[in-house]
Amino acid sequence: MKKIWEVYKRDLKKICHNLFAAIITIGIIIIPALYAWFNINSNWDPYSNTNGIKIAVANMDKGTEIAGAKLNVGGMIVDQLANNHQIGWQFVDEEQALHGVDDSEYYAAVIIPEDFSEDMLSITHLDIKQPVIDYYVNEKKNAIAPKITNSGVNTVQLQVNEAFIETASSVLSTVIRDASNEIQDNSSETTGKVVSTLNDAKSSLESYQTLLLSITASTKALDNSLAAVDSLHLDTDAIQSDLNAAANDVNDTDYTLQALLNSLTTVMGSISNQIGQAQVAVSDVETDLEGNRDGVVATLQAVVDPLQKTESLDSSLLQSLQKIQDALPVQVFGLQDMIDRVSDNDNRLIDTINNLNDSIESVQDGESLPARTIDSVQEALSTIADTQNDVIDLFQNQVRDGLLGLNDTINDKLVQASGLVDGFANFQQGIDGAISATRGTLEQSTIALDQSRDLLGQAIDKLNKIIDEIQNSTADESLKKLADLLDRDPALISAFMKQPVSLNQHSVYKIENYGSGMAPFYTTLALWVGALVNVAILKTKIKDEEEFGGLTPTQAYLGRYLIFMTVSVLQALVICLGDLYLLHIQCENPGLFIFAGVATAVTFSLLMYTLTISFGDVGKALAVVLMVIQVAGSGGTFPIETLPEFYQKLYPFFPFNFAINAMRECVGGMYGNYYWMALSRMIWWILVSLLIGLVLRKPIIKMKDYIEEKVEETGLMG
Repeated sequence: MKKIWEVYKRDLKKICHNLFAAIITIGIIIIPALYAWFNINSNWDPYSNTNGIKIAVANMDKGTEIAGAKLNVGGMIVDQLANNHQIGWQFVDEEQALHGVDDSEYYAAVIIPEDFSEDMLSITHLDIKQPVIDYYVNEKKNAIAPKITNSGVNTVQLQVNEAFIETASSVLSTVIRDASNEIQDNSSETTGKVVSTLNDAKSSLESYQTLLLSITASTKALDNSLAAVDSLHLDTDAIQSDLNAAANDVNDTDYTLQALLNSLTTVMGSISNQIGQAQVAVSDVETDLEGNRDGVVATLQAVVDPLQKTESLDSSLLQSLQKIQDALPVQVFGLQDMIDRVSDNDNRLIDTINNLNDSIESVQDGESLPARTIDSVQEALSTIADTQNDVIDLFQNQVRDGLLGLNDTINDKLVQASGLVDGFANFQQGIDGAISATRGTLEQSTIALDQSRDLLGQAIDKLNKIIDEIQNSTADESLKKLADLLDRDPALISAFMKQPVSLNQHSVYKIENYGSGMAPFYTTLALWVGALVNVAILKTKIKDEEEFGGLTPTQAYLGRYLIFMTVSVLQALVICLGDLYLLHIQCENPGLFIFAGVATAVTFSLLMYTLTISFGDVGKALAVVLMVIQVAGSGGTFPIETLPEFYQKLYPFFPFNFAINAMRECVGGMYGNYYWMALSRMIWWILVSLLIGLVLRKPIIKMKDYIEEKVEETGLMG
């Protein structure tokens, strides 16, 4: 324990007595805090500023008449939206609205058509038309904005429904009330009219109920279609496996191609040697022209033999090159030219051999050999040798590199294809999420439609009871019942129908703003970043152990960690105090919030220190991988239930999870022992770190040293 403390004191002195070391340490302490503060502040209260999100509204509605009164539902919607300041409503014409969405001036546009009021009141006729509002949304401009604009459009839809119910109820109430005034003059006739009016109203409600049933069926059909689409998944794993097999085949082909190219080089070298021998033999022929007949024939035959071997090699080379040309998917520059030159040489060789054979027969028959024959052979051999040199140059400078480059190109294309398959797998996950969200919305819509249809059914039943009571009552009773039923204020009835139920919301663990809600996540992330910065800048290994008379691995491990822990604790204090007193986040228990930050910092710093001292740079990379996975799947932003199953299974074991949950308890309010349970589960990561650092590190050291030695040999890493 004494040596551990001595290492820690020596490290502190080195930092305090070196100006640059002190400045760097202060920077290490402050930088993670800036990361947390900027992120929390930027997300402080985004939903209170949605009035800056512009949605164009174009009202083309021409209006209609009902019961002698003019009605323009589109105008009513515009009037209500003008008093709604949650969204930046922009009232323009249709052309401006559509152009504004195209050029990203507006996030979305709502177009109310000319016959909107007519279609709204078509329920009062036999020809019922579903009212439609056209909605255009620019999803490219921002990923979150479409969710906010959809909320705004839902507001429009709600106001349309309220306006329809309010207007229809008011008109129906007024008509029925006017009818009640006539009852005093002619009770029997008026009662019949009222019953007829109620029957018409019931018929309209039944038509509307049928319409809702049709909409429900269409919604369910759409949901079934989406379910079918959701079942169509491309097996990206199988495709990736095929691509890997193809890449292996290309690598095998690379070895085969190298062997082939070496063989071609050998053949061409042999051809050049044979041509050289033939040229030497021709010189001997010139010397022996004056000799005896047998000597001249033997000398000529000495020329023919290497030329025949040359022609045989040349013919084999030509066949090999032609097969390569036919097998290639694309042309290789210079290959066809090389084939043409080899073919020309082959023809010259055949002609030269034939001439020499004719000369041999002539000499054997007693004729003399003209000197011109030898000159022509020498000229032919010179041309053949020059062409052969051109063939070798083409092969070495163009064809060989082209064949090797083609193999590399195929390999690169396979790598690109593999990347595209990975990208498509991620894209497919995004599509699955969108379909799932859409199906959830359709399910909610179906439930709402079913509820509306049930309410209409209840209203129809009530109307039937009223009609039966009126028809079965005496005249006096009818007058009394009608007077009681119809003597109501139409405005009061329409107001009730517009909003029959009010919602009284009760917030549990209320969070004042979005920034306070996100503070636990960004604070935890900043502490992890701080621990990463520590292992990136501070050294984990003690180089001058002899200064302490030698150190055991345990003493060196714990002694150097104390300086890491000190810096991490200071980072946690700066971050948490800044959250509380600089940003003024909501916090029900500041003391426990700071304690959670310090405990998290100690856990994270010990984990990353252990990974780095045990595995070197590989440990640092592993720490980054852990951070990436936790940022995506710790439930810090979206609820964990909305994430893929992979993250849901790992979620209970993430250290981020425990730290965020403990800090949320401090921000929103405590529940039982939930805070202490979260921190106690995080202790398991401390135990795992100590197990690796104190027990398993000894057998790991040799492997780490070997890896670092090999990395150093590259001259690029380490």
